[in-house]
Amino acid sequence: MKYFIEIRDFLYYNRKKISLFVIVIIVVIVSFFSIFNDKYSSNEDLSYFDNIEIEENSTDNNEIDSSNLKEAFYFIDIKGSVKNPGVYQVSPDKRVIDIISIAGGLLPDSDTSNINMSQKIEDEMVILIPSINEKNKNENSSTSNNLSIISKDTDNIVSINSATLDDLMTIKGIGKVKAEAIIEYRKEFGPFKSIEDIKNVSGIGSSTFEKIKDYIKL
Repeated sequence: MKYFIEIRDFLYYNRKKISLFVIVIIVVIVSFFSIFNDKYSSNEDLSYFDNIEIEENSTDNNEIDSSNLKEAFYFIDIKGSVKNPGVYQVSPDKRVIDIISIAGGLLPDSDTSNINMSQKIEDEMVILIPSINEKNKNENSSTSNNLSIISKDTDNIVSINSATLDDLMTIKGIGKVKAEAIIEYRKEFGPFKSIEDIKNVSGIGSSTFEKIKDYIKL
């Protein structure tokens, strides 16, 4: 009984100190949970923006992959005095001699005197291998001075000053991001004065220009 009386007296005489101690404990607990919740919310926001950045990077990577896919193969049309004339899908590192080999090789009556076998190929290139008889006919004709050996289809040249988004995306090496950048440049600075001016567009440097210059016009 005496023990309980002592406790009672202690609590009574120290009630102010005990009350203050309890208040301090409550404040500490409330502050702790407040800081924890703020940190959790901040992490959620960061996670949200990280996800957005990842999605944007994924879109850009897909755009790059799409551009690279366009450049992964060339389509070459070989005609004339070869065993298997036709259109072939080949890698860009091939040369004329490689295309002839892919087409089964030359026929016995083929004439290659005016053909540069070491010439590098270009997309949509047409290779015409004449026969000796065709050469003789051309030499005897007053209206034909030269053999048409290698030519390139120019029907698909795109006007960079008037092309739509879809038109620009038909140019090999130009995906949606670069096509949009070209249109934005036109809106801000007006029409291109020369095809070289396209190098001023964000994302299009000298290397890209070299790849697309044969497929664009003003």
